Amino acid sequence: MTAAEPLPDEGSPSSPTQTNDAAQDTDASVGDAWARPYGTSAPEALGPGANGTAAAPVFGGLISPPAPGNAPKRPLGREFAFGGIVLGVLAVLGVPLGLLWQAIAPRVELVATETGFRYTTESPEGYAGDDGMFTFLGLGLGVLAAIAVWMLLRRHRGPIQVTALVLGSIAAQVVGWRLGEWWGRIGFEAMLDGAQPGEHVFRPPKLLMINFDPGEAWNALMSGKVLDVGDHLQLGVLATTALAAVFIYTVLAGWSRYQSLSRETEPKLPTMQTTAPDAGSETAGRLPS
Repeated sequence: MTAAEPLPDEGSPSSPTQTNDAAQDTDASVGDAWARPYGTSAPEALGPGANGTAAAPVFGGLISPPAPGNAPKRPLGREFAFGGIVLGVLAVLGVPLGLLWQAIAPRVELVATETGFRYTTESPEGYAGDDGMFTFLGLGLGVLAAIAVWMLLRRHRGPIQVTALVLGSIAAQVVGWRLGEWWGRIGFEAMLDGAQPGEHVFRPPKLLMINFDPGEAWNALMSGKVLDVGDHLQLGVLATTALAAVFIYTVLAGWSRYQSLSRETEPKLPTMQTTAPDAGSETAGRLPS
C-alpha cells in the first residue's frame, strides 16, 4: 500500500491557482514590455508628464522631444557692436564710390565766348547722366553690401543689421557725393578764370536731384518752421543704396530655411533615435523591430 499523495498546498509551487496567476502576470509583463519603448524598464523611466503621470514618447518613442531652452541667446551688445562695424565700413566705402563716380560720370561740355560760356549742345545730357550714374553705382553697392553682410555675419542676422545697412548706405552715398563733387571741382574754378574765347572746358559731375542740407533743416527747426524741415532733407538719389540693400537682405531672409535666420542660432529639432539607449536612460528609445 502506497502512501497517500499530499494534497496540493496553496503555497506550493505546483498549485494550479498560483500557476495561473503567474502565467497572467507573465503575459501582462510581456504586454507591458511591448507597449513600452525598447530599453526602458518601467513607465516612470520616460519622465513625468504634465499631470504627474508618465509622459508618452513622441511618435511611439521614435523621436525624442527637444530639450527646452536649447536655443543660444545672442547678446544685444554684440549685435549693436557688429551693427556699428557695418555702418562704419559702408561709410568708408563712400570714398571709392565718390572717386569712381567722378571718373566715369559724363561731363557737360562748355565753350568760352567773349561774354562767358555756352553749351556746345542745346540739351546737354550730362546733367541727367551724373545723377543716373550715381544711382547705378549706389544700386550696385547696396546689392553687394547686403550679400556681404548676410554671408559674413551669419550669427548676427536680424533687424539690427538691417538698420545698420540703411544708415550705413545713406552715409556711404553722402560721403561719396560730398567727396566726389569736391574732388571734381579742384582746379575747375581756376580753369574757368583762365579760359580763352573758343576754349572748351568740362563741368565736373554734380548731383541735382537732391536737396539734402542738415544745416538748413536745423535752422528751420530752430526758427519754428517745422514744416520746412523736410524740404531740406530730401535724399533723392542718396537713398538708392539703402533701398537696394534692404530689398536684397529681405529677399535673402524670406528664402531662409531657418526661423532664426541662422543655422548656428537655430533651436535643435527633435532627433530620430537610431540606437537603443541604456536601460537607465531617460531618453525614449525606438520600438523593437
